[in-house]
Amino acid sequence: MPASKPITKKLSPTLTSALCRYYATHHAARLSRNLRCMLLDYLAYELGTGVPLYIDELLWQLHDLFELLDVVEEETNDWHPPSKDG
Repeated sequence: MPASKPITKKLSPTLTSALCRYYATHHAARLSRNLRCMLLDYLAYELGTGVPLYIDELLWQLHDLFELLDVVEEETNDWHPPSKDG
């Protein structure tokens, strides 16, 4: 597999500040867990009534979002006290 090109774009200071503020007050792990549960509930309902046409695109976008949230969780893990639920 060829190596991917390095990303040359930079986040603006405004976006960086907004992301830091958000993750300083919200746990990435909880957001990821809740989104995954919501996705499973959604799929259980939708697949019972038929498969929506946009499901392939939605699943890839959510997969990439979950990978991003995993990285954010690792990077911001020490921003919060340990949670009671693990």
